[in-house]
Amino acid sequence: MRDNPAIAGAAAACPPDAAAADHDGHPSRAIIDRVPECLSDQGDGVQRRGLPRGDGRHRAALRSRVRCADRRGPAQQGQQLPRPDAHRHGHQPRTARRALPHAEHAPDGQGGALSAAPLVEVADLVHDYGTQRALHGLSCSIERGSVTALVGPNGAGKTTLMRCIAGLEAPLSGRIAVAGIDVIAQPRESHRQLGFLADSFGVSTALSVRQTLSYAALAHGATPEAAAAAVPPVAKRLGLTDLLDRLCGALSRGQRQRVAIGQALIHRPQLLILDEPASGLDPEARAGLAALFRSLREEGMTLLVSSHILAELDEYSTHMLMLRDGRVVEHRALTVAAPAAGDRPLRRLRAGLLTAAREAQAWLGREAGLQATLVDAHTLELAFGGTDADQAALLARLIGAGFAVSSFAERRENLQQSYLRSVAGAGAGT
Repeated sequence: MRDNPAIAGAAAACPPDAAAADHDGHPSRAIIDRVPECLSDQGDGVQRRGLPRGDGRHRAALRSRVRCADRRGPAQQGQQLPRPDAHRHGHQPRTARRALPHAEHAPDGQGGALSAAPLVEVADLVHDYGTQRALHGLSCSIERGSVTALVGPNGAGKTTLMRCIAGLEAPLSGRIAVAGIDVIAQPRESHRQLGFLADSFGVSTALSVRQTLSYAALAHGATPEAAAAAVPPVAKRLGLTDLLDRLCGALSRGQRQRVAIGQALIHRPQLLILDEPASGLDPEARAGLAALFRSLREEGMTLLVSSHILAELDEYSTHMLMLRDGRVVEHRALTVAAPAAGDRPLRRLRAGLLTAAREAQAWLGREAGLQATLVDAHTLELAFGGTDADQAALLARLIGAGFAVSSFAERRENLQQSYLRSVAGAGAGT
C-alpha cells in the first residue's frame, strides 16, 4: 500500500475499519472501491457536507456506502478492481482490463441525437440522513445526449440525488438505473458508465497530473496502454498539456479543478455528473468549460450539472430539473417546442432581418414543413421540423434569395427566468 501514494492517501482518509488488507497484503476491497471517494475528502481541507471526520453522521454515511457495496451478489463481490500498480509487482489483475470506449457515445452514431430510451431512470427514491428525510419518493429520467441543469435552493436534495445516481449513497428505497444497469445492485458495473465530480473534490498532491489521470483510467479497468493513450487528449481538452509532469500539489485550485474534471472524463463515460464544476475557475476557464460541455454533448455524452450560477448553466443546458424539499418541482426541456409534426418534434427558430420581415414571410410560405409567424417588422418566428443540417440549408436558401439575415437561432427560454417562474408556481401551489 505504501508504494502507491494515491492508495496510501485514500487509506489514511478512510475510517480505520476500512483500512485492513487482504490476506495477500493487498489493500482491501473497501479501500480499492472507495479510492476516488476517500481522495475527495482531502481536497483543500473541506470535509464532505461540512462534517468533521469524527462526526457520527460522517461515519454513518461511510458505513451506508459499505452496506451498499455488500448488497452485491457473490459474483459481483468477487470482481476485484485491478490494482493500478499490479503490473510493476508481478501481480495478476483480478479482472480483465479493457480498452477505453470510443468517444462517440450516441447509440445511433450521431453525436447529440436524443434516444427514445432514457440513460438514467430514478423511481420512487427515498433517502434519509438519520431522522431527516432528504428525498421523498423522487422519480425522474434523463435523456441520452442531454445536458440537464439540476437546480434548486440549498437543502433541496441536489447533491444527495447526484451521489445516489453515482452509487455513493445507499437510498432507503427506490430504484436507480444508468444505461440499464441497476446502480444499487451492480455499483461497480455502473461506475464504468459514469464519471462523478463532487463539489469538494480532491487530488493526490504526491502524484503528477499525468499519473493522476492515468491512475483514474486504470482504476476503471483500462489497460496500461489504453490509460497512457487516453491522457494526452483529455489533458489537451482541459488545457493541462503543459502541466502533465507537474505534481498536483504545486497546482492552483483552478488547475486542480481541471485535473479533477479530467479524472471524471478519462474513461469516456456515457454519463458525466458534476456538482458545482466551475467553482474556483477564472472567467476564461469557465468559458472553456462551457465549450467543453457543449462539445461533449455533441459527441453524445449525457451530462447532469448542478450549479447556483444559472447564467453559466444557461450556456450549455438543454433541460432543467428543479428540486425543492427532496421532490421534483419541474423537469422539462428548455427549448420552446411547438406541437409535434409526425414523428419529429418542431423547434422554434427566431430570424432577425435587416429587410422587411413580411416579404421573407411570404417567401418562406413556399417551404414545406415550415410555418413563419411575423413578430415585428424585422423579426420572424419559425416552426420548423427539420434537422440541424436542414436548418443550415434553410438559412443558406434564405440568404441566397437576397434577404439580409442578421440573426437566426433556436429560441430557448432563459434558465433564470424559467427557474424563477417555477419557484413562483411552486409557491402558489402550496
